[in-house]
Parts: sequence; structure tokens; C-alpha cells
Amino acid sequence: MKKFLLTLAALMLISTASHAQFGNLLNQVAGAVTGIAGGNNGNTTDGSTASALGGLVNTIAGIVSSNTLTSVDIVGDWNYSSSAVALSSSSSAISTMAASAAQSILEKKMDEYLAKIGIKSGLFKINFMQDGTLALTYGTKTFNGTWAYDQSSDKVTLKLFKLVTVKAVVAKESTGELRLLFDATSLMKLLKSIASQANNATVQSIGTLLQSYDQFYAGFKMSK
Repeated sequence: MKKFLLTLAALMLISTASHAQFGNLLNQVAGAVTGIAGGNNGNTTDGSTASALGGLVNTIAGIVSSNTLTSVDIVGDWNYSSSAVALSSSSSAISTMAASAAQSILEKKMDEYLAKIGIKSGLFKINFMQDGTLALTYGTKTFNGTWAYDQSSDKVTLKLFKLVTVKAVVAKESTGELRLLFDATSLMKLLKSIASQANNATVQSIGTLLQSYDQFYAGFKMSK
């Protein structure tokens, strides 16, 4: 019951305050979560609930610190499986309970928007080849380019010829999935370049979403 109430409170607050300052929004969610979990007008907190929820949060700092990738790990044909979202490293002071609630909402919304512009399983993939070239497939189109991984920064640089150059934090999940996470500006550059024929209103909606939650990185989860 507590888990249901926690989720409900987070959904209500986020959906009704999408244009509020992100820090204020997270504080509201944190207050609601704390109050409900405590069950005593917010004066006490269920430590086990807070710990479990906080464990769901992915941060860029956490991803980088646990990375042991080399270029060899990135080589391969990767297919889009879902969106990916993570907190920026500078937002470590944000309540983990509030952050994980917002993170879940953002991933669901990103899944919805990306699907509308044709980025979904079976239609979007990236082949990172051993010679440093790449082929990005989007629907029936293929964009060729190059890639390079900087192990010191845990970032991969993607260059799509005549289109765009962007960098993404890259990490490999324990499940074998590859995660590519972009800051808002880089992700929008990539989407606008490859999805030029897609619904422009939807692309702009993604930009608005990312600007509203500017302490998050967003991108893709890819699997072989």
C-alpha cells in the first residue's frame, strides 16, 4: 500500500507541475513521499522504503565510477530497446526519493515521444565497427559516420557525416545493454538531424521536456 501511495503522489505532483523549477518540483515530491511513507503527518520516515526507492536512482557520476569499458565493449550491432535517463553529476544533493520518482516519469514520457518519431525497437540501431566507423539506422535510412571512445571521460563521440557531431556518456549494464546518455543540447542536435522528416512538433516536445528537467541526461538503452 505504501509503495502505491508513493508512486501516486509522485505522479500527481510531477504531472501538475511540469513547468515549475526542477528543484522545487523535486522538493515537493520528496515532501509528499516522506509524509506518506512516515504515516504520521510527515514527522517520521520509513527508512526501508526510502532506501529502496533511493536505490533506483542512476546518476552520471555513479555510471562513470562503475564503468570498466574499453572500445572493444562498444563494438557491435546495437538495437534500441528503450529510453534511458540519469541525473547529472551536479545534482547529487537532490533527494534520492524525489529523483527516482521523476526519473521513472521521464523515461516513460521519453519512450512515448521517441516512438512517435520512429525511434523504437526494430527501427533504430547503431553498428559500431572495429575500424572506428559506424552506421546508424533510422527506419529505412542509414547514416554513416565515425565514432571514438575516450576512456578517461567515459564518453563516445559520434560523427554522422554532413549532419552532426555529438558526445554521449556511455556505459554497459550488467544485463549486457549499452546506455548512451546525452545532455539536452546534444540529444536535440542528434534527433533533429536524423529525424528531419518526422513530426517536428513531437521533436520540439522532447526539447521542452528536457529543458523542464535540465538536471537530467537522456538517451537510449541498446541491446545486441
